[in-house]
Amino acid sequence: MPDGSPPTSRASLLGRGLPLSLCLLLLTTAVAHAQELVPETIRVRLFEEQAPRALEVAATAGRTLLYAGDTDAPLATLEAGDAIRVGRRTDELHVQLDDYAFYALDLIVEAEDGTPLRLKVLDGASLADGHYPGTIRLDVREDALRCINAAPMADYVASVVTHEYGFDDVAGNKAMAVLARTYAVRTLQQARSAEYDLVDHIGAQVYRGVADLNPMAVEATRATQGQILTYRGRPVEAVYFASSGGHTANNDAVWEARPLPYLRGKPDPFDAVAPYQDWRALVPRDRLLRILSDTYGTPVEGFLLHGRSDDGRVEKIKLLGPQERVISSNAFRLLVNRHFGETRLRSTFFDARRAGDRYVFKGKGYGHGVGLSQWGAHAMAEEGYDYRDILAFYYDGVALHPEGALATPAYADGMRPPDTTAAPAQRPEETWGKTSTSSSRTKRRIGW
Repeated sequence: MPDGSPPTSRASLLGRGLPLSLCLLLLTTAVAHAQELVPETIRVRLFEEQAPRALEVAATAGRTLLYAGDTDAPLATLEAGDAIRVGRRTDELHVQLDDYAFYALDLIVEAEDGTPLRLKVLDGASLADGHYPGTIRLDVREDALRCINAAPMADYVASVVTHEYGFDDVAGNKAMAVLARTYAVRTLQQARSAEYDLVDHIGAQVYRGVADLNPMAVEATRATQGQILTYRGRPVEAVYFASSGGHTANNDAVWEARPLPYLRGKPDPFDAVAPYQDWRALVPRDRLLRILSDTYGTPVEGFLLHGRSDDGRVEKIKLLGPQERVISSNAFRLLVNRHFGETRLRSTFFDARRAGDRYVFKGKGYGHGVGLSQWGAHAMAEEGYDYRDILAFYYDGVALHPEGALATPAYADGMRPPDTTAAPAQRPEETWGKTSTSSSRTKRRIGW
């Protein structure tokens, strides 16, 4: 958290923790200490999806200071309960405080004693309201207000675990805290943006500030402080999802990426407790084909399930029409969910058929399937596994920095060892359209 002394310049306001250049150097040094690997502050862009044009920023306690431009002295001071309204005029901010108003290219807001600030979206695609620690920077980008929160890493991790996990077990919360921290550190290493590190939505990790934090998530963050998951000394791609449907996926089978040794698919018996072992979804045929046609710029008259990976997931979708095109099944899933609801196609572990003017999808699992299953992690925690066991099961050959390599979990009496040899179970509907050769499974027309 901030040390309570007011900053002296705009650079120091956004410069909590280590400079980015130093972070990058330390991240490539295997002998670095954990506290050097994990910066104190992470910069998160808030409300990107809402694209707000008006925000309210309120002081919750103590004094809050407003800075604009490169000035060292604050332009205004808010007391507890005071609020400013921030709008836009062309490429400038319009800031209103009671009867006092001014314009600025950017504005920095920080509570003097480090208490969170309340931010409220007053318009936009959807309204949002939350309490955010650290420093807030506002400016205008692409006809909307851009809001960047330089937040303490511990608060960020606790918020992500609260909103991404949600179970009340100790080991699962600890595993998620390590993954949330690792994801943030790896993103810093890749330096995707010069002005912020992450967004606050599912394009990265869900971050909603520090209101209503789960106490177990807070304790898990504290108990794993400084710990990240590494492979050969570098932070892993710490991806996770809700439910594997009984088998996790290879990262390169889901995304166009090089295969990663620690993200290999495997049977997942722990996920059997998840409520997503058998789901069904209906999608209007004409509307889906129209959306596919508009998206890919050519008439689409139907589609094929263009083969499966060894675990049973659909890998590719062939769009049929005058110009055939092959897309990834994950791109297909995300497109369907964007237009028909985010839970319509829960995974790529599905089969499909046409029923009149609708498509019927039947499947299992929830999410992309790569990395850690949250329902599986919860089941492992309930069976007595430690968070190190959970991480070692879902990520092959990794180490917990700074503690060292993680061993394959030891299975005591009463615990279920994972079956690493059995093929994933197939329900009757999963045989639709399959041929006698596994290399050419499910290549049949759907929707003609």
